[in-house]
Amino acid sequence: MLPAIILVVFLVIACIFLISNSSNSNSGKAGGKPVNADMSSPYETPLPEASKEQLEEIGERCKARGITKWEDNPAIITGIVQSVLHKKDMPLEDAEYVYKQSVELPITEALEEEEDVFKWKEEGKDIVGREKYLYGMVEEMAKVEKEYDSIDVESAILSNAGMKPIPKNPVASATLTGAVLGTAAGVTAGAKAQAQNDRLQQSYDRLQETLRQTMVLQRERKERLEKKLKEIRGDIATINKFDIIELDESERDKFMKQLKCEVRSIELSESGKNLTVTCSVEYGGKNGHNGEVIDETNQEESEFFNTLFRVDGVLKLVATYRGENIGEGYYFGDSFGWAKPMGFHRKAIQYNISTITVRLLDGISDTISTEEVEIEFVPYRFWLFDSHSLY
Repeated sequence: MLPAIILVVFLVIACIFLISNSSNSNSGKAGGKPVNADMSSPYETPLPEASKEQLEEIGERCKARGITKWEDNPAIITGIVQSVLHKKDMPLEDAEYVYKQSVELPITEALEEEEDVFKWKEEGKDIVGREKYLYGMVEEMAKVEKEYDSIDVESAILSNAGMKPIPKNPVASATLTGAVLGTAAGVTAGAKAQAQNDRLQQSYDRLQETLRQTMVLQRERKERLEKKLKEIRGDIATINKFDIIELDESERDKFMKQLKCEVRSIELSESGKNLTVTCSVEYGGKNGHNGEVIDETNQEESEFFNTLFRVDGVLKLVATYRGENIGEGYYFGDSFGWAKPMGFHRKAIQYNISTITVRLLDGISDTISTEEVEIEFVPYRFWLFDSHSLY
C-alpha cells in the first residue's frame, strides 16, 4: 500500500512541474519581458553607467560646442558620450540618458550645497546673544587642550628614543681573536670593532641632532598652543561678562527702523530652484540713515543705546511675487564665534555685502521673473550687547 501512495505523490509533483514549464514557455513565446526586467524603464538592456568625472567631462564638451539641450544636436552629443565612455556602439537612447544625467549633475550638486545652507540657517537663526559669540569656542578650546597635552607624551617618547649604543672593546676583540687565530687576525678584529663603534656613534650623533631639532619645534609648538589657549580662555571670560538684552516684538520694530536694508540684486540660485539675494544691512544709530532723525520721541533712548550698546540679530527675508509669498531666507548680523566686527555695522562696507540664499516654494522658480520679485526684511530676533570696551 505504501509504495502505491509514494508513486501517486511522485506523479502529482511531476505533473505540476510540467505545467509550470509549459506556462513559462508560453509567456516567452508571447514576447513577455524577463521576470527581472525593470517595468518602469524604457530600455530593454541595463542602463549605461558613468562616473561623476565622466559626466562632468561630457557636460564641459557639450557646453564648449554651445550645446545646452539634447535636441540641439543628438548626433554630436552621442559622439561625445561614446568618446568619453569609450563605447563606440552605444545606442542613441542610451547616449540621451547619459547626457541628461550630465545636465542634472551640477543642478543636483548645487541643490545639495543650498540644502546645507538652509540647514545651517535653520539652526543658526535661534542661536542668539552670548550663545552666538561663544559658538564653537568651547569645542575649539577642548581641541587645543588635547593637542597641548599630547606634546608632553610625544616629548617623553622622543627623549627615550635616542638610547646611546654600547660600544665594543677593540682591545678585547683583538686579544681574543689573536689568541685563537693569530696576531694578524687579532689586529683585523680590533680594527673592525673600532670601525663599527665609529659608525654607531655617527648614527647616534645624527639621531641626537634630529631629536634636538624636533624637541625645539615641539617647545615652539607648545608655546604657540599655550598662547592660543590663553587667548581663547580670555575671550570666553570676556564674552561671559557681556550684558545682553533681548528685545521683544515692539522693541524689535523700533530698532528695525534704524536699519538700512538694501537689496543689490536678485537672481535665481545656481541650482535654478531658489533665489540668490545680494544685500547690505547698515545700522544708522541715533541719527538713522543719512543723518535724518528717525524717532524724535525716543531720541534720548536711542542715543543711550547707540552710545553704550550695539545692535545684533537675525532678519528674515520674505520673497514675494505679485503680492504672493514665494519663499524666505535669513540674514545674520556678524559674527558667530569671537570675531570682530560684531552685530550690525554703522555703515555699509565692502565686506558687509552679503549673499543670502532664499528657499523658494517647490516648483515656483519656473513660473516667476526675478525682475518682479520683491524682498521684505522682517525682524526675527534682536538683542543689544554691551560693547563699549570693544570698540
